[in-house]
Amino acid sequence: MMHGIVERGATTRSIVMIAATIAALFAAFYMSTPPASAAIAAPTMTGGPSNGSTVATSSVTFSFTASGAALTQCQIGADPTVYACGSPQAFTLPDGIYSFNVAAGDGAGDWATTTVSFTIDTVTPLTVTASAGAGGTITPSGAVAVTPGNDQSFTIAADSGFNIADVVVDGLSVGATTTHTFSDVIEAHTISASFSLIPAPAPAPSTPSPALNGGSPGNFGLVNSGSETFSSLSASVSVAPPTPPAPFVELPLIGLTPGVPSTGEVPHSTSFFFTTTLSRGDRSEEVLELQRRLMSMGLFDHDVPTGYFGPITERGVKAFQLKSNLPQVGVVGPMTRTILNAMYASAMR
Repeated sequence: MMHGIVERGATTRSIVMIAATIAALFAAFYMSTPPASAAIAAPTMTGGPSNGSTVATSSVTFSFTASGAALTQCQIGADPTVYACGSPQAFTLPDGIYSFNVAAGDGAGDWATTTVSFTIDTVTPLTVTASAGAGGTITPSGAVAVTPGNDQSFTIAADSGFNIADVVVDGLSVGATTTHTFSDVIEAHTISASFSLIPAPAPAPSTPSPALNGGSPGNFGLVNSGSETFSSLSASVSVAPPTPPAPFVELPLIGLTPGVPSTGEVPHSTSFFFTTTLSRGDRSEEVLELQRRLMSMGLFDHDVPTGYFGPITERGVKAFQLKSNLPQVGVVGPMTRTILNAMYASAMR
């Protein structure tokens, strides 16, 4: 079947005249019957372009439901042909302005119609907006024009002293990836990258050795005071290196044996899930389970668990530690594991 179109660039007067002709033909067909009664409802669109929308693809498919209808009829674009139809209805159309009409009839002469007006534009470029936070770059960046149907790739790189913390595509995290490709672009997208500072390594402890008057370490050199001369004095001096501060560890719960580190096991329980320390940048099954557990408590601000320990997971862990009266460090260490495993063991009983 050939479908008429209204080509982009036609004058407003031509568009109005064609639209008026279509409306008159469609109305003539349906108004020859009595007005629609309350017994028949207009079809409900369940798929395809929405009314008033612009799509960047020449292939469109409409789906609909018509409750209580004995038959349905369709009409597309400037083509006056009205034909019996069912759902779905697929069309391949050039760029232009269109309307899709579907009418439901009850077999007794009553009809109800739904109309969807839409525009096909496969020429105007779509925009992918790319941005990067401090500490790195995304290439290309800014408002990137993409021809509909084409692919567009982005490269993410951290500056010296930084790591890629997270990449968010259309509002959802895809992890600390270095590249991302939008395939077959038919709508606008967004992509943003964030970066985290790499902590400086702790300096190695030094062992100072005393030296006076240019003498070698451990040897007090020759001292000349006026007319009196003292021979050099050798001494062996042992100086212990300074004790570095102890790294932070989570405090044990009451009831655990002091001095014995927790492994995450729960007393009187033979099973537990969390066995390793989890922190930002980790990606594992344990991180996925951690996110599920945080989500069940309303502490994971994301639509779905990702299995990647990023800033959202870190905030959730801190919130959980606050509720559990633990230091808010954002790292799942032995004490946090103990509480999580206790919840796991309770759920398993």
